[in-house]
Amino acid sequence: MFEVIIGIILVIVGWLQFAYGKLMRFKKEARTSWVRIEVMIRARAEALMELLELLDEKAVQETEMAEIFEMDGGYRPSQDREDISALAEEVTPHAYSLFKKCREAGILEEEIREIEEMDEELEKMAEGYNKSIHSHNDIIGWKKYRLQIMVLKPQVLKDFVLRRKVL
Repeated sequence: MFEVIIGIILVIVGWLQFAYGKLMRFKKEARTSWVRIEVMIRARAEALMELLELLDEKAVQETEMAEIFEMDGGYRPSQDREDISALAEEVTPHAYSLFKKCREAGILEEEIREIEEMDEELEKMAEGYNKSIHSHNDIIGWKKYRLQIMVLKPQVLKDFVLRRKVL
């Protein structure tokens, strides 16, 4: 009788460990992807700030420049992923509006192209990050893991999307 109880307890612990392992694997993948994304967002913000300096040297004054400058190019150090991604997303339409005006004026096209390439790379990185996030969140919603989820109480994670559009 004692062996049966121990066996049931081991099965339950193993079952919880299996669900926990899956959750942690996807969370770790997301964390690793996020570190790469944050580095790229920081580099993009620095490139935007350099672009603003170059425009200032050329005595170009556009309303988007002030908006981008106030948002620090779209990056401020934070422990909260949502703050970092929200600022990057918020600055993007201003940047693309400025890019359009610069192209129309025929200035700084190479620098703009470099930032756009960073954005393309960010989008690719975001796909991998979002895949991990969605896998993590899907497990939380699976009915067969309902008991483990009740015990483990994992948080639902949010994805990152960089919307490249002009104001």
